[in-house]
Amino acid sequence: ATASYKEVCPDASTFISDEKLDAAVEKLGDDVYDEAYGSTFLNKVMVGMSDDSIAGYVISVTTKDGYEGNITLSVGLLPDGTVNAISFTELNETAGMGMLCGESAFRDQFCGVKTDAFLLNKSGESTQANAIDTVSGASTSSGAIVNAVNTALDFYATNIE
Repeated sequence: ATASYKEVCPDASTFISDEKLDAAVEKLGDDVYDEAYGSTFLNKVMVGMSDDSIAGYVISVTTKDGYEGNITLSVGLLPDGTVNAISFTELNETAGMGMLCGESAFRDQFCGVKTDAFLLNKSGESTQANAIDTVSGASTSSGAIVNAVNTALDFYATNIE
């Protein structure tokens, strides 16, 4: 998991827990985070540190709404809530379809965007920064991932911002 933390929060030299954030995650227990995001679950939140300053946050989320089952990803957020990157720690989607969500063409759509929530765009090239173009033939996987990232953004807005 540390490799995925480093991938989404490269400016951090260490990753630490925060008691307040751990308590917020613990309080959710094994419950769905919020029905609005489908079957998503918050796993862990780490604070990325560079010397004595916060380089960003890594929020690990699992969605049970993947086409082939669970999808788990780390969402790296800059201190201001901008999405730095996402990295998959569990992705078992259909080869040539849902697995394409793991490739940079899809993942990079989230990078560098500051938004309250991403929208899934099923109709081709989007011009909105917070609209994520669906991987063709993999709208289930694409939607599940958008919901997982939105879960992380909502947790950030509620507990960190």
